[in-house]
Amino acid sequence: MSAADLASDRIELPGGGHFEVLQKLATGGMAQIYLARKATAAGLERLVVLKRILPHLTEDQRFVEMFTHEAKLAALLVHPNVAQVYDMGKDAGGNLYYAMEYVEGLDLRAIVRKRSRPLPLDVVLATICGAAAGLHYAHTLRDARGNPLNVVHRDVTPSNIMITFDGGVKVVDFGVAKAAIEGRESTAVGVLKGKVPYMSPEQITASSEIDGRSDVFSLGICLWELTTHRRLFRRESQIESIRAIADHDAPAPSSLVEDYPEELERIVLKALTRDRDARYASAREMQAELESFAVAQRMNCSPTRLASFMDEWFSTQREAIAELLTAGGSAPPPASDSSAPSFSEVVTTATPTSVSESISSALSVKPAKVALAEDRERRPLLPIALGVGVLLAGAVSFAVLSGDEADADEASESSEVAAPDASASASEDESPEVDSP
Repeated sequence: MSAADLASDRIELPGGGHFEVLQKLATGGMAQIYLARKATAAGLERLVVLKRILPHLTEDQRFVEMFTHEAKLAALLVHPNVAQVYDMGKDAGGNLYYAMEYVEGLDLRAIVRKRSRPLPLDVVLATICGAAAGLHYAHTLRDARGNPLNVVHRDVTPSNIMITFDGGVKVVDFGVAKAAIEGRESTAVGVLKGKVPYMSPEQITASSEIDGRSDVFSLGICLWELTTHRRLFRRESQIESIRAIADHDAPAPSSLVEDYPEELERIVLKALTRDRDARYASAREMQAELESFAVAQRMNCSPTRLASFMDEWFSTQREAIAELLTAGGSAPPPASDSSAPSFSEVVTTATPTSVSESISSALSVKPAKVALAEDRERRPLLPIALGVGVLLAGAVSFAVLSGDEADADEASESSEVAAPDASASASEDESPEVDSP
C-alpha cells in the first residue's frame, strides 16, 4: 500500500462512521495493524491503533475465536499503566477489528537502542514500578460477576513496556496473555508462548500452572538487564538460553557492576528466584519494595522526571511523529540510527520447530510437538506477536525508530510450542554468562 493510498484509505463501519487509515504499521499471521483516525457519525475524531483480522481468516472459526478472545481480554483492561481498548466489532465488510489507545511514546527496547549508555537509575525504577502496577492490576482482574480472570501476560519484555512522552508507563500487548474469560482458558494446557530469554522457569519446564509470579520473574529480568546493561539469559542458541533459565540462578549484579546498591540487588534477585514460592508473591509487592528503595535513596521517580528524560533524549522523535500525523500518514519516517548499540543483538532466526527441538534437547526429553506447525499449507501457525507488541498499543514511534534488525531479533526469540515434560531436567552443566548489549 502506497503512502498516497494510506492517506485516503477508509475502513467503513456499519451504521455510519469510518476509520481513516494514516499508516500501516504491521501485518502479522492473524491481523493487520494500522494507525487510524476514528470518525463517528457525529463528527468526533480520535487517534487509535486499529487491529483488523486478515480477510481470508474471517471464515476460520479457530482464528475468529482467538481474535475475539484477545479483543475481549484487552477491552477489560482499564488502568493507567495498561494500554486501553476503546471499541471492537465488525467493519462494513464483516471483518473483525478492535481499536486501541494510541500511545505516544517509545518502548524500552527502542529507548535503550537509541542511547549509548545505561538509563539513569531513577528512570529505570520509575518505569519498572509503573509496569509492576499495570501487571498487578491485570493479575488481580475480575469479571463483572466477580470471578477472577487469572490473567498472566507471558510476554513481559522491554519491547512491551512503554514510556510515553508525557511521563506515563504502559504495559502493552496482551495478545499472548493467558486468561479465563467466560469460563474458558485462552491457551491449551502445555502450549508455550512468549520470547524465550524472558520466560520464567515454570514457563520453560511446564512444571506447574503459571500465575502472576511468572510475570514477576520476567519483569525481574528486565530490571536486571536495565541496571547491568547486559543480557541475562540470552545465549548463542535457544538451547543454551533454555538451560540457563531452567537450571541456573541469575548472577548477582554486583559481580558485574561496581558499587551496585545492596538493597536493589536483594530486590532484583528475589524477583529472579527460580523457586516461585520464594519469589515476590505479587507484582505489587515488588513495586512496593522498589518504591521504598527509591525513597531511601532520595530519587525522583515521578512522571515529571520521566517526561523530562523523554524530552531530553527523544524530542526529535516526537516531532517526527507529529509531522507524520500532520501529513496524514504520507510523511516518510526518518532513517533509523544504525550506529545505536542494540539492546538485543541479532541471532539466527529459529523456526517454531527448532524452538521446540531446543527445549526438548535442553531439558533432555523427547521432541515436543510443535503447536499447529506441522503443515503450514493446511493449518497456518498461530501468531504470537513477533515484535508488534508496541504497535498493538499504538506506538507509531516504533516504526520510526526500529528497523528490520529489530524485527528479526524479536522473531528469533519468540516461540509457540508445546511445553516439554515437567519431570525433565538438563544434564549438562553450564555457567551463567551474560552478553553485553
